[in-house]
Order: sequence, then C-alpha cells, then structure tokens
Amino acid sequence: MQIYDGDKILDYKKRVSDFLKDEASGFAVDGKSFGDVIDGLLANATAAQRKKIMPTKGMQEFIDSNPDLFKAARNYQFETLRKLYVDKDSLLDDKKDNAGDEGKVSSKRDTLIKHLFRIQACVDLYSRGQHNEFLRKTEMKVLRASDKQRIKAIIDQLVGMGESTIGEVIDFADANGLCIKDDRLEGFIRTKEYIYDRVRSVKYRELQELHTYLEGRSLFSTQHKVKGGEIDNVLVSLDNGGWSNYNFNHLFSDEGKETVRDRSRKIFYVCCTRAKENLAVYCHEPSQAGLERIKEWFGTKNVIRI
Repeated sequence: MQIYDGDKILDYKKRVSDFLKDEASGFAVDGKSFGDVIDGLLANATAAQRKKIMPTKGMQEFIDSNPDLFKAARNYQFETLRKLYVDKDSLLDDKKDNAGDEGKVSSKRDTLIKHLFRIQACVDLYSRGQHNEFLRKTEMKVLRASDKQRIKAIIDQLVGMGESTIGEVIDFADANGLCIKDDRLEGFIRTKEYIYDRVRSVKYRELQELHTYLEGRSLFSTQHKVKGGEIDNVLVSLDNGGWSNYNFNHLFSDEGKETVRDRSRKIFYVCCTRAKENLAVYCHEPSQAGLERIKEWFGTKNVIRI
C-alpha cells in the first residue's frame, strides 16, 4: 500500500515537474536522470526557487526514512519517471464482498497486479481441485501423467514461497510455464520501471494475503463493505484514528461540526445494525454530556464502566 498510496518520492517528482512547468520551462531534461534534473535546477536557483525545488517536510521525512530508495530514484530517467502515475485503485480495485461474487467487467488494477493475481488464481484453483478452470488460466498443458506430477510440484513450491520476493515468484512462474511474462507485462516494466522495481522486492506473502482479502475470502472487512451483512456478535470500538471526516468524541453530543457528527452517526448506525445476537460498544472516556446521551440511547442498565 505504501508503494501505491504513500510514496512521497513520487510526490516529490511531481513537485519538481510542476516547478519545471511553471518557472523553468526552458530547462532541458532529455536524457537526464531525476537526480541530474534536481541538481541542475538547484545549481542556478534563487533562494525563493530553492524552496520550491526542495522536498516539503513530509517528503523529506520519507526520503530520510528511505535513503536507498531515493538514491535509486535519482538514477531513473526523469522523462520516464515524470509520466509515472499510480494510485491505490491500481492495487485494490475490484474487491469482492465474498468469494462467490463476480468480478467487474473492467478493473483499474494495473498490469503488474493483474499478472500477479493470475499467478495466485492458478495456485488457488489448483489447490481447490478446480483443475479444468486452472488449465484455462495457465499456459501449462497436461499431455501425460508426468505433467500432472510436475504441475503439483510447481504449485506446492509456489504455496511455500511466501518469504520469497514477488520478483522471484514472477520469474519462477515464467520459467515453469505457469504464467508467462507477456508483452503487456514487459511494457509495464519498461514504462513503470520504478514501480516494478519496488513491487518486485516485496515479500510474496503480502500478495497472497492481498489476494485472499480482495477475493472475498478474508475473515475481515471494512465497515463500509459489511453494510447489509449480519454477524452474530459485534464489538464496536470507537476510535478517531487519523480521520478528519469522523469524530466519535462528538458522536453522543451536540459539539463539533454538524456534517462531521452526521457522518459519524451514519457509520455508527451501519456498525451497530450488523449485530444479530449481541452488540457491545466501547467508548474511551466519554464526556459527561456524552455519557448521558449514551444512557439515553442504550439504557442505563446497559452502560458499564470498565
């Protein structure tokens, strides 16, 4: 997720691109690396311009935490990096609420994630005994008994490759004919090398778990995705976290913005109405006014201090 929705180096790349467009349109970038462009711009910049070229505080903190990544990013061709755009939909689109749901006709997942999901789909189909579907998904053929033994050995090895890198799994699946690196993937590698290099170094178990979640086979889901579902026992823990759209401290009072209170109450309703048998709500240190509203909503006898 950090690669697709938290890479501050890509944000910094956009900052540099914006500066080039707004204040240095005559600066030649052809054939230059990202580092060459940064250094070239800074060499002749005024004090005011340097502030616009240098990373913001948040970007610099990310760079300081990932020095090797930034060092590598400086070596990529700037024109290639400049055209690079990713967002979390490229990773997470086409989530299923449960395993029986059909996938979308079209998906925003990028080519790399689609390729990885084809590999994992082959593993899952074979492991569940859906061999006909497996053979339609893979490039492998069964012409003799030994082919069946070879396929089983390959799948067994893939299942156990959770601690291997995604790059190693892609190469293994390609070398063994399970999922060939096609022209689309090769094109992705050429045009989005920075993303590919980052993803290929991630442990494959992360993709295995992501596939389980997005295919609707996980025990966990978000509060939005459980809307309409029913669960025997529900525990609701009210925690604002880093959200600005919700404020559960004001959920049981008339404080704060009305729009934020309204959104908070709607999502609280969704959570509470999932319970079929038992509902427990944990609220950390409510205000006195909030506590009175809680007693009004749930009944005094049902409010317990722990």
